[in-house]
Amino acid sequence: MEIQELFNLYKKEREYQKQMFGEYETNSALNLASFLNFIDVTLNKAKEMYVGAWTRDLPEWLKKCIEAESQGTAPVRSYEYLIKIFVLAGAALESYTEIEVDKWRTKDQTDKNKWRKE
Repeated sequence: MEIQELFNLYKKEREYQKQMFGEYETNSALNLASFLNFIDVTLNKAKEMYVGAWTRDLPEWLKKCIEAESQGTAPVRSYEYLIKIFVLAGAALESYTEIEVDKWRTKDQTDKNKWRKE
């Protein structure tokens, strides 16, 4: 999947969530802890669906996935939950932060090399 397609998917699901649930930042009952809980619950559902029933018939929106190509079946519901997790994380950042993107990950070179094998 191309990065731009991922952004478009995010925008589409985010618009759906706004229509269904409203603007998160205006809901005083929600906070970062709420989102962490939503993400945790949704991740557990994704895991359950991964070990649960898979399907041979991919939905229209899922053109291909590695499992279907190698095994002939796919954990479609897991992918659905994964999309929701992706958008929930983004919605929490949108609702509760202002981030200077240009300053993200600008630490010195040692940080960049810390995961490389020598």
